[in-house]
Amino acid sequence: MVISHEVILAGSTPSLEIGKSLTQQGFSQLYDGKPEAAFKAWQAAYRAYEQLNNEQGMNSSLINQSLALQALGSYTTACQVLTRYRLLMLYQYYRLSLRQNIYGYH
Repeated sequence: MVISHEVILAGSTPSLEIGKSLTQQGFSQLYDGKPEAAFKAWQAAYRAYEQLNNEQGMNSSLINQSLALQALGSYTTACQVLTRYRLLMLYQYYRLSLRQNIYGYH
């Protein structure tokens, strides 16, 4: 299934399938030597996963975006994206830790 980035930008209802399709499109575009198109696909995938509150998809999309940025030679921006990924991971960890402390999960 080929999804246009504009579908996500236009505010359509995202689905896991759309996120996965955009992720796969990004890899295909990167392997075809089109890192800018891959980056846009992975940005759209991030937005789809974000609307679904799918943290694993969001995390993967950020890592993928950094791959495209590196291929474009934008190393500083790639590092900024990875920093965003790290902050998201820390947030998820602390949220889980807090939930475990409040509800007594171990």
